[in-house]
Amino acid sequence: MNIASDPDKLLEGLLQVLKAIAHNATEQTFTHKEVRSIARSAVPVLPFLPLPQDVETEISFLLEAIGAYGLPHYDRSECATRAFRLIKKVQEHREWEKRNPDSSSF
Repeated sequence: MNIASDPDKLLEGLLQVLKAIAHNATEQTFTHKEVRSIARSAVPVLPFLPLPQDVETEISFLLEAIGAYGLPHYDRSECATRAFRLIKKVQEHREWEKRNPDSSSF
Protein backbone atom coordinates (compact mmCIF):
# COMPACT_ATOMS: atom_id res chain seq x y z
CA MET A 1 0.00 0.00 0.00
CA ASN A 2 1.26 3.43 -0.92
CA ILE A 3 1.48 5.46 2.27
CA ALA A 4 -0.43 8.38 0.76
CA SER A 5 -3.10 6.28 -0.98
CA ASP A 6 -5.59 6.51 1.90
CA PRO A 7 -4.69 9.35 4.27
CA ASP A 8 -7.92 8.96 6.28
CA LYS A 9 -7.13 5.32 6.98
CA LEU A 10 -3.61 6.29 7.95
CA LEU A 11 -5.02 8.91 10.32
CA GLU A 12 -7.28 6.30 11.92
CA GLY A 13 -4.24 4.11 12.44
CA LEU A 14 -2.42 6.95 14.18
CA LEU A 15 -5.45 7.53 16.38
CA GLN A 16 -5.44 3.88 17.43
CA VAL A 17 -1.75 4.05 18.31
CA LEU A 18 -2.17 7.31 20.23
CA LYS A 19 -5.10 5.86 22.15
CA ALA A 20 -3.02 2.83 23.12
CA ILE A 21 -0.14 5.06 24.28
CA ALA A 22 -2.59 7.28 26.16
CA HIS A 23 -3.83 4.26 28.12
CA ASN A 24 -0.32 2.93 28.64
CA ALA A 25 0.15 4.89 31.87
CA THR A 26 -2.31 2.58 33.61
CA GLU A 27 -2.24 -0.57 31.49
CA GLN A 28 1.48 -0.57 30.58
CA THR A 29 0.95 -2.59 27.42
CA PHE A 30 4.13 -1.12 25.92
CA THR A 31 7.60 -0.61 27.35
CA HIS A 32 9.21 2.84 27.28
CA LYS A 33 11.37 1.64 24.40
CA GLU A 34 8.34 0.49 22.38
CA VAL A 35 6.46 3.74 22.97
CA ARG A 36 9.48 5.82 21.93
CA SER A 37 9.93 3.72 18.80
CA ILE A 38 6.27 3.98 17.81
CA ALA A 39 6.27 7.76 18.30
CA ARG A 40 9.46 8.28 16.30
CA SER A 41 8.10 6.10 13.51
CA ALA A 42 4.89 8.16 13.29
CA VAL A 43 6.62 11.52 12.77
CA PRO A 44 7.58 10.97 9.08
CA VAL A 45 3.99 10.00 8.26
CA LEU A 46 2.49 13.30 9.43
CA PRO A 47 2.87 15.19 6.11
CA PHE A 48 0.66 12.56 4.46
CA LEU A 49 -2.20 13.06 6.91
CA PRO A 50 -5.17 15.34 6.25
CA LEU A 51 -4.36 17.82 9.03
CA PRO A 52 -4.08 21.61 9.10
CA GLN A 53 -0.46 22.76 9.28
CA ASP A 54 -0.73 24.16 12.82
CA VAL A 55 -2.22 20.92 14.11
CA GLU A 56 0.41 18.87 12.27
CA THR A 57 3.13 20.99 13.87
CA GLU A 58 1.76 20.49 17.38
CA ILE A 59 1.28 16.76 16.88
CA SER A 60 4.83 16.52 15.53
CA PHE A 61 6.09 18.20 18.69
CA LEU A 62 4.01 15.88 20.89
CA LEU A 63 5.25 12.78 19.06
CA GLU A 64 8.83 13.99 19.43
CA ALA A 65 8.20 14.49 23.15
CA ILE A 66 6.70 10.99 23.45
CA GLY A 67 9.78 9.64 21.69
CA ALA A 68 12.21 11.47 23.97
CA TYR A 69 14.32 9.55 26.43
CA GLY A 70 13.61 9.89 30.14
CA LEU A 71 9.88 10.67 30.31
CA PRO A 72 7.68 8.55 32.56
CA HIS A 73 4.70 6.67 31.15
CA TYR A 74 2.34 9.26 32.60
CA ASP A 75 3.91 12.15 30.67
CA ARG A 76 3.95 10.16 27.43
CA SER A 77 0.32 9.29 28.07
CA GLU A 78 -0.60 12.97 28.50
CA CYS A 79 1.14 13.91 25.22
CA ALA A 80 -0.64 11.08 23.40
CA THR A 81 -3.98 12.13 24.86
CA ARG A 82 -3.42 15.71 23.69
CA ALA A 83 -2.49 14.58 20.16
CA PHE A 84 -5.49 12.22 20.05
CA ARG A 85 -7.86 15.01 21.08
CA LEU A 86 -6.43 17.42 18.51
CA ILE A 87 -6.98 14.94 15.70
CA LYS A 88 -10.50 14.15 16.90
CA LYS A 89 -11.26 17.88 17.01
CA VAL A 90 -10.11 18.26 13.40
CA GLN A 91 -12.22 15.26 12.33
CA GLU A 92 -15.29 16.62 14.14
CA HIS A 93 -14.82 20.02 12.51
CA ARG A 94 -14.51 18.44 9.06
CA GLU A 95 -17.71 16.48 9.65
CA TRP A 96 -19.44 19.67 10.76
CA GLU A 97 -18.21 21.44 7.61
CA LYS A 98 -19.63 18.64 5.45
CA ARG A 99 -23.02 19.10 7.08
CA ASN A 100 -22.71 22.91 6.85
CA PRO A 101 -21.02 23.64 3.51
CA ASP A 102 -21.41 27.41 3.86
CA SER A 103 -19.35 27.48 7.07
CA SER A 104 -15.92 28.98 7.63
CA SER A 105 -12.78 26.83 7.68
CA PHE A 106 -10.81 25.56 10.67
